Amino acid sequence: MTIYSMMVDNLPPWARKEIDAICRKFLWAGGDTSVRGKCMVAWDTICRPTELGGLGITDLRLTGYALQTHRLWLQKTDDSRAWSELSISTEL
Repeated sequence: MTIYSMMVDNLPPWARKEIDAICRKFLWAGGDTSVRGKCMVAWDTICRPTELGGLGITDLRLTGYALQTHRLWLQKTDDSRAWSELSISTEL
Protein backbone atom coordinates (compact mmCIF):
# COMPACT_ATOMS: atom_id res chain seq x y z
CA MET A 1 0.00 0.00 0.00
CA THR A 2 2.82 2.39 0.84
CA ILE A 3 4.51 1.79 -2.51
CA TYR A 4 1.39 2.76 -4.48
CA SER A 5 0.85 5.93 -2.47
CA MET A 6 4.53 6.84 -2.87
CA MET A 7 4.22 6.38 -6.62
CA VAL A 8 1.46 8.98 -6.85
CA ASP A 9 2.51 11.49 -4.22
CA ASN A 10 5.27 12.06 -1.71
CA LEU A 11 4.74 10.57 1.70
CA PRO A 12 4.55 13.30 4.33
CA PRO A 13 7.69 13.47 6.48
CA TRP A 14 5.74 12.40 9.56
CA ALA A 15 4.58 9.23 7.79
CA ARG A 16 8.13 8.34 6.73
CA LYS A 17 9.32 8.86 10.31
CA GLU A 18 6.57 6.62 11.69
CA ILE A 19 7.31 3.83 9.19
CA ASP A 20 11.04 4.11 9.90
CA ALA A 21 10.33 3.99 13.65
CA ILE A 22 8.33 0.79 13.25
CA CYS A 23 11.14 -0.77 11.20
CA ARG A 24 13.75 0.36 13.74
CA LYS A 25 11.77 -1.12 16.63
CA PHE A 26 11.41 -4.42 14.82
CA LEU A 27 15.11 -4.57 13.87
CA TRP A 28 16.61 -3.64 17.24
CA ALA A 29 14.00 -4.79 19.77
CA GLY A 30 11.90 -7.35 17.88
CA GLY A 31 8.59 -5.70 18.66
CA ASP A 32 6.85 -2.56 19.83
CA THR A 33 9.17 -1.86 22.74
CA SER A 34 11.35 1.22 22.95
CA VAL A 35 14.69 1.08 21.14
CA ARG A 36 16.37 3.85 23.10
CA GLY A 37 19.94 2.81 23.79
CA LYS A 38 19.71 -0.42 21.78
CA CYS A 39 20.61 0.92 18.34
CA MET A 40 24.03 -0.40 17.37
CA VAL A 41 24.36 1.46 14.06
CA ALA A 42 22.92 4.72 12.67
CA TRP A 43 19.78 4.30 10.56
CA ASP A 44 21.42 6.03 7.57
CA THR A 45 24.11 3.35 7.60
CA ILE A 46 21.52 0.56 7.85
CA CYS A 47 19.72 1.91 4.75
CA ARG A 48 22.84 1.66 2.59
CA PRO A 49 23.17 -1.19 0.06
CA THR A 50 24.95 -4.27 1.35
CA GLU A 51 27.88 -3.57 -0.98
CA LEU A 52 28.46 -0.30 0.90
CA GLY A 53 28.28 -1.81 4.39
CA GLY A 54 24.56 -1.45 5.09
CA LEU A 55 21.77 -3.97 5.45
CA GLY A 56 19.95 -2.90 2.29
CA ILE A 57 16.82 -1.65 4.07
CA THR A 58 14.84 0.68 1.82
CA ASP A 59 15.23 4.42 2.32
CA LEU A 60 11.66 5.64 1.86
CA ARG A 61 12.60 9.13 0.68
CA LEU A 62 14.85 7.87 -2.11
CA THR A 63 12.40 5.13 -3.05
CA GLY A 64 9.65 7.74 -3.40
CA TYR A 65 11.81 9.79 -5.79
CA ALA A 66 12.64 6.69 -7.83
CA LEU A 67 9.00 5.59 -8.08
CA GLN A 68 7.80 9.04 -9.12
CA THR A 69 10.56 9.36 -11.71
CA HIS A 70 9.67 5.92 -13.09
CA ARG A 71 6.01 6.92 -13.31
CA LEU A 72 6.92 10.14 -15.14
CA TRP A 73 9.00 8.12 -17.61
CA LEU A 74 6.15 5.66 -18.19
CA GLN A 75 3.73 8.54 -18.59
CA LYS A 76 5.85 9.97 -21.43
CA THR A 77 6.65 6.67 -23.16
CA ASP A 78 3.48 4.57 -22.78
CA ASP A 79 0.16 6.27 -23.58
CA SER A 80 -1.80 3.02 -23.30
CA ARG A 81 -1.78 3.00 -19.50
CA ALA A 82 -4.99 4.03 -17.79
CA TRP A 83 -3.31 6.65 -15.61
CA SER A 84 -1.11 8.20 -18.33
CA GLU A 85 -3.28 11.35 -18.47
CA LEU A 86 -3.17 12.03 -14.72
CA SER A 87 -0.84 14.74 -13.52
CA ILE A 88 1.81 14.02 -10.92
CA SER A 89 3.29 16.40 -8.37
CA THR A 90 6.97 15.93 -7.66
CA GLU A 91 9.68 17.63 -5.68
CA LEU A 92 12.31 16.68 -8.24
